[in-house]
Amino acid sequence: MIVATDDQRILEAVKAFGGKALMTSSSHFTGTDRVAEVARKVKSEIIVNVQGDEPLIRGSFIDRAIRPLLIDDNLQMSTLMTRIEEVRDWLNPHIVKVVVDQKNFALYFSRSPIPFPRDLQIGRLESNPFGTTGLSLKGYLSTSASMYCVGHSFSILQE
Repeated sequence: MIVATDDQRILEAVKAFGGKALMTSSSHFTGTDRVAEVARKVKSEIIVNVQGDEPLIRGSFIDRAIRPLLIDDNLQMSTLMTRIEEVRDWLNPHIVKVVVDQKNFALYFSRSPIPFPRDLQIGRLESNPFGTTGLSLKGYLSTSASMYCVGHSFSILQE
């Protein structure tokens, strides 16, 4: 495991307990950008990005995230999702939502409530929650990690 950070305090804390850490550029806009930088420096078949808001994620979740990459040579990336149970989470812009197709392939991610009902009735939603959220965990084949690097400009949708 390698902790990728742009914060000297985190680097020192990781090294203090015997962990391995790499200092990355402070100019990255996303964790994916940071992962892409590390992927260019480290020899590994699979890179797993466990973001800072999921520090206590279970090892079994990591196993579930990388299993598809080991089974299907056509996959370049994988992530996990879970059902949204609370309306406040569905409305929360800090929780990323995901729309998937019939095979559970992600079509898109959004910080907005998706799918959004045309005639919003919160009372009805509270009794029948729906939607899924992506966990802050992504697995990449190391050769493809840089493909997902957002870089220094955001699209209108990302802003």
